[in-house]
Amino acid sequence: MKMGLLTRLLIGIAVGIALGLTGIEFIMRVYATFTSLFGTFLVFSIPLIVMGFLIPGIAEIGNKAGRTVGLVVGFSYFLTVTAGFIAYYAVVAFSGVIVGAAADLGGYRDPATPFLTLAVPPIMGIMSALVFSFIVGIFMTTIEGENTLKAVALNFQHVIKQLVHKVVIPLLPIHISGLFASMAYEGMIVEAMGVFFRLFLLIIIMHIAFLIALYAIAASLYKTNPFRLMKIMLPTYVTALGTQSSMATMPVNYINLKKIGLNQKVAEFIVPFGATILLPGSTMSIVACAVVVMFMFNAEVSVFIVAPFIFMLAITMVAAPGVPGGAIMAALGALEVSLGFSEPMMAIMIALYFAQDSFGTAVNISSDGAVALYLNKYMGNHELVPQEVDI
Repeated sequence: MKMGLLTRLLIGIAVGIALGLTGIEFIMRVYATFTSLFGTFLVFSIPLIVMGFLIPGIAEIGNKAGRTVGLVVGFSYFLTVTAGFIAYYAVVAFSGVIVGAAADLGGYRDPATPFLTLAVPPIMGIMSALVFSFIVGIFMTTIEGENTLKAVALNFQHVIKQLVHKVVIPLLPIHISGLFASMAYEGMIVEAMGVFFRLFLLIIIMHIAFLIALYAIAASLYKTNPFRLMKIMLPTYVTALGTQSSMATMPVNYINLKKIGLNQKVAEFIVPFGATILLPGSTMSIVACAVVVMFMFNAEVSVFIVAPFIFMLAITMVAAPGVPGGAIMAALGALEVSLGFSEPMMAIMIALYFAQDSFGTAVNISSDGAVALYLNKYMGNHELVPQEVDI
């Protein structure tokens, strides 16, 4: 039976909790062996994932010239940074409610030892992978004529996508299952699940408030009702919620932008471009999950620590692919470099993100409408002329 990733994650979590509560040491040692081996493989893969996702993404953006592109990229970066700081301050403000007196995950480890461990160091550090990606991606656009290097980068990205979708993601539910089994074995699962549930509620509330604010500002430019615009864009939100993909939602998004009344050139430009570079919803989710994980592992949390992470994350989000899981995979490097996330922290982070990935994606693609309204006004189109589109 074919199941979605969220379903498999939920099943893995349920099975892990059930087996962890049995208290059988042999089962815990089997789990510890798998999580140790998979964790080593994940750490090895992160630099490859960073390079595979970022180099082609940066090259594609740099290849497109024009003042409009620079304007949209700059605004997208500003919007993404703003979303990150909103998430940080919201989680800090409600940390007492979300985390409360939950057990400190940093002080608990599974006492069961793995049957087997392997040492497979990554080919380069995360920071080296990030710097290398930006250098190659930016200067790749200066190559004139047939760009063989870009073709290699795109082929490498295809290989990395296969690695993520055929190895990392299929095995991730088992890895997450082992982590939750460990929490259950240590008697702290009730507190942990309570934290996760309250975090999801906060993220959804932040998402909705963020979209309302975006469309309220955009609607004020045309002296129209923001909720009318959001109602027109609702099919875009629902489609993204179901597909978990900005790319798959593009046709529906185009139809709705035309119904709003945007200039055709604006709609045709922002639909594919926005789906690639505009990820404020994913950024908000990643920052919120990261701060909560830091609280749970008793790591130091302050704006001076998280701010560099948000600025770096916003850059990686602009180049992250608009495919399921693309945002969190591109963010792994920033999590390790800026916040010092350990492998268990990153694994829980991935689980938290994937559990609500569709909501972040829905905000990403829905934000395109607000940005398109700003761009439409900037390009001299002061009126909205709704059109019906048949595709």
